[in-house]
Amino acid sequence: MWLKLVQALKKLTLDQREEVRNHAMSSLQKCLLEVDGICLLPSSWLHSFDIVIFMMLDDLIEIAQSQSQKDYRNMEGTLMHAVKLLSKAFLHLLQELSGLSSFCKLWLGVLSRMEKYLKVKVRGKRSEKIQELVPELLKNILLVMKSKGILAKRSTIGGDSLWELTWLHLNNFAPSLQSEVFTGELELDSSNHTQSDGSHSAVVEESSQSG
Repeated sequence: MWLKLVQALKKLTLDQREEVRNHAMSSLQKCLLEVDGICLLPSSWLHSFDIVIFMMLDDLIEIAQSQSQKDYRNMEGTLMHAVKLLSKAFLHLLQELSGLSSFCKLWLGVLSRMEKYLKVKVRGKRSEKIQELVPELLKNILLVMKSKGILAKRSTIGGDSLWELTWLHLNNFAPSLQSEVFTGELELDSSNHTQSDGSHSAVVEESSQSG
């Protein structure tokens, strides 16, 4: 029943009328973030991301780029509302979903939509408001993931996959975020490389002298 409700609201977020879209978006957000008395399995939440949140974001971008502004007024505001909803829903469920084997796929899905929204054109040009909003949302998500130890550069073999995939994707469209959020880690890496290079030079020099 709950899934049918959020799917119905998702359809209304695509309505031509701005007030209907925005009201449906607010209602959808409440259904996703204020679920009292309903116990959903993590797999059900993942399914909801795929068929409700991600699909809504993709459909809204298509509307914004292909439909007339006369038919769909203020799509910029709706797109901003939608990407905020994505961020809030992801953070709300982060702790619960981060332990799943499919979390990496979910996270890459979030990054992919953030990139699309950053590059979307409204009325033939990129939206300054959306270009300001998306990096702010991403930075906040990264800070939370960092504080919870979900996104960290680990020394264990194979433990870097989420870290590496994150920056492989983000460096294509928001390269400054790594230095803004993980300054300490990058400085430590740089220091370790410098020490390693120094040790290597000393060994080479000692070897040449003994020879």
